[in-house]
Amino acid sequence: MGGSSRAGRKVSALLARTVLLAEAGYWLSNHVALLGLTVWVARLRHADIKIVAFDDRGNSLSSVEFFRTWRPALVVRDMNHQSRFGIQHGLGPILVAVPADETVSLELLWPVPGFGKVLVSVDNGGQGFRGAPDRSITVELVPDLARLRIRQLRRWIVAQNGGRPASPGAEDGLKLTDSVMREVERTRDLRRRNVLAYHALRAALKASEQEVLAEARDSIGGAITDRCATALDSCLAK
Repeated sequence: MGGSSRAGRKVSALLARTVLLAEAGYWLSNHVALLGLTVWVARLRHADIKIVAFDDRGNSLSSVEFFRTWRPALVVRDMNHQSRFGIQHGLGPILVAVPADETVSLELLWPVPGFGKVLVSVDNGGQGFRGAPDRSITVELVPDLARLRIRQLRRWIVAQNGGRPASPGAEDGLKLTDSVMREVERTRDLRRRNVLAYHALRAALKASEQEVLAEARDSIGGAITDRCATALDSCLAK
């Protein structure tokens, strides 16, 4: 019995060491990757976008934490929506190298409470980001993600329904996002700004889902009504 107990403890200790080594290897691999990318980026003429990022609990993210969060998708696009090079690098502030003297936007996978990872974008209010080798551009990530998603929803409503939401839920969601984003603009505390911005982003995503579903339902209903009317007209004409 004692031998079995000692063997069990040895196995447990071995498993614990294996887990610790795996975690250490994963931790180091991210650091090594970012350092290697810094060396590679240094050979290119580029501008840096400096990103200020928080998680949904208001914790500021380090470069390594940001690197882990967006993978496997961070895409830089020019204003014609063509992909350009975009590379996160370095272990200090969060830096993404982009082509110098070009106007670009960023797309990335980002976790939103209640939605998992969502492909979202930042584009500086539609103007894009344009940097030079001797200066970086600072982007406060989550408030910018929320602003663009709200604009995209409003554009959809204008294009699909003449500016009037098809869903009462989407209309309420837009009112909520407007209220929260006004508070974001008034707040100077970075942590609180980002926590609020997550709420606005989540509300905008939910409102987008509701609006798309309502538009689809109305379109299907309209098509069925049109077919019924056509069939009725055909019967009356006989």
